[in-house]
Amino acid sequence: MTTGVGGLGSRRVTADIAVQLIGRVLDLALGVVVTVALVRYLGDSDYGKWATIMSVTSFITVAGSQAIPKVVIPKAAAEPEREGSWLGALLALQAAIAVPGTILAVAILLVISRGGDMVAAGLIASLMIVLNVPAAVGTVFQLHVRNDVGTAISLLNSVIWTVGVFVIAAVGGGLPAVAALFVGTMLITLMPMVVLALRRVRFDWTGGKKLRGPIVKMAIPVAAYGMAVNAYNGIDQLIVFQLDGSRAAGLYAAVYRIVNQAGVFPAAIFTTLLPVLAAAYQTDLGRVHRLMQVAADNLMVLCFGGVAVTLAAGGPILELLYGADFASAAPSLVILMVAFVFIALGYVYGSMVVVLNIQRRLLKFAVAALSVNIVLNLIFVPIFGYVAAAVVTVITEALVLVLTARVVAPILNLKLQWGPFVRTGAAAAGMCVIVLLLRLAGLPAGVLLLAAAVSYALLLIAFKALHLREMLALLRPGRASTPAGDAT
Repeated sequence: MTTGVGGLGSRRVTADIAVQLIGRVLDLALGVVVTVALVRYLGDSDYGKWATIMSVTSFITVAGSQAIPKVVIPKAAAEPEREGSWLGALLALQAAIAVPGTILAVAILLVISRGGDMVAAGLIASLMIVLNVPAAVGTVFQLHVRNDVGTAISLLNSVIWTVGVFVIAAVGGGLPAVAALFVGTMLITLMPMVVLALRRVRFDWTGGKKLRGPIVKMAIPVAAYGMAVNAYNGIDQLIVFQLDGSRAAGLYAAVYRIVNQAGVFPAAIFTTLLPVLAAAYQTDLGRVHRLMQVAADNLMVLCFGGVAVTLAAGGPILELLYGADFASAAPSLVILMVAFVFIALGYVYGSMVVVLNIQRRLLKFAVAALSVNIVLNLIFVPIFGYVAAAVVTVITEALVLVLTARVVAPILNLKLQWGPFVRTGAAAAGMCVIVLLLRLAGLPAGVLLLAAAVSYALLLIAFKALHLREMLALLRPGRASTPAGDAT
């Protein structure tokens, strides 16, 4: 088998990305189904409560449970002989922060909750933070570029969660039942992942003790950076909930959920590429450049297409998904899809932050962005409602992208080429016009979505804006040192 970056087989890396994308597309489809079912069953007000609970628990998770793996993965990839020690330290530290993290989540939810059902659901959902300890063993599969395992388990999780939501809706369960189902589903699907991981790697607890201190020192700025980033991504939900009411929070959360689900695509790409980029950085900077360029090119196909289709048919799409009450949220959906363009490009530059060990330098940018986000939301949400929160999200994500790129790009000597983006933008604009004309002709949302997919694919081919084959070719030997500036 040919070998690619870091000694990994090029077929392995290619298959890993392909399996992830296929699995995550299925996962996304289930996510859409369950979100639609949940929103329609709970209604805009109760869904606003549920989304706010998820926002709080997600913030605590990012603060600790996601920061440590971000530090450990590049280190373990660079030192495979000490892999067991790094992973042993990872699990020990995750266990150490689980209890205080859960207590913090409970305290926040007790303060902001409205009604006993939200309090009960919040207390149950806080248990997810404890479950992040066994979930950390999934790092093994990312480190070994076997994300197909994690994808399969995630898909199983989605199936159980989806079926469970329909059962709860059928029997008339409330928010506490939804929270119990969510936690129970996570617990069930963690079991096979833990078993498979323990068979694959021996966790060296003794050797890991010596690494805990260095990991903590590296993880503190990563955690602080992640907290700031996650805060400005989630604080708007809390502000809308407090200042504009649970109904507005439900509308905003429903459209934001679409953007979050679209995030599975950049996550799939960079989950696979992170250890590859980390291993290649010291020896093959040319391949790092090219992989980052074609990753950005492919992500813009998704992003520009999302902006175009929501601009042309956002209202009918929301009505199809959630019901007529949600069609009014279409402007926010378009605005948030614009934010997703900056979020996706942020993956490109942000993927190298820990590899370059520059998270301390970027922390001040994240804190500045958080400050801007909070101030603007507090000023404009009371005046313009949740639409203002969407606009502030665009401003915040653009600010973070610019500041991050200004630090990362010079270190890597990376200059992304804008030509592919222009061609993709032209194809997306053409699709937007076609869908808008069909909408004015009175065609239903399902037909509009089909027309969008077909016309966009044809226009991308016509404008030579598809780059997937180029990415796969880069995984073969002999293409590593092509200058990034030659991207087309």
